[in-house]
Amino acid sequence: NILYTFRNSELRLRAGNKVALTIERPGQDDALAETILLRPIEVNRPNDMVRIDDYRRPLVMSWTKGDNARIYDVRVIFNIRELFPSNASRNRDVSLEWVITSNYVPSGDQESNNLVRFEVEPEAFYAFLGSNLEADEDIVRRFVDFDVRVSAAGQEVLDRRNLENANSGITSAQSLPRYTNLRGGIGILTSSTTSLKTGVDFDGASRDSLVDGSYTKELGFR
Repeated sequence: NILYTFRNSELRLRAGNKVALTIERPGQDDALAETILLRPIEVNRPNDMVRIDDYRRPLVMSWTKGDNARIYDVRVIFNIRELFPSNASRNRDVSLEWVITSNYVPSGDQESNNLVRFEVEPEAFYAFLGSNLEADEDIVRRFVDFDVRVSAAGQEVLDRRNLENANSGITSAQSLPRYTNLRGGIGILTSSTTSLKTGVDFDGASRDSLVDGSYTKELGFR
């Protein structure tokens, strides 16, 4: 439910700006919160074509980030064409979204300056497709490509996650504390940004594994 909106032309917010929210309440102190708007991120890897048929070599994803990005969501969107040789009017495009991680916090050698690195096991690509597409003798499938979407959020989201994790499990308190960065109230003021790299293709060997591999050989890829 949207309570209040404004046009960017009215305020002209920019990445790196500090934003303060003040909620005036008659007869009470103002409720206050602050955050810094995240700078855009850019997905550098994977390259435009990848090889994932060798399970011994993880697929490396990487992206540049702004100073205040702390936690990430990484997704892959598979684009597939389904053909019905007996009835071409049923041909359709299918997109499958795979949430690889929704709470990635880099550490150690996973982050250097403003570059973040994330590794995905190649086998997981085929396993996901095998679990989310149904075998159907009437369908011939063509793999088109896949997109990579990386979203970043600020320190406030990480603080909330850490608070929830600290109070989960068998030794946790019975009631979870509410995270808030709003002084004089309960809520969260934060910033996020998303980048999408489109049109990443499998190389020939990886496409062959779609056709003949143990996870996907029954799915009609050609």
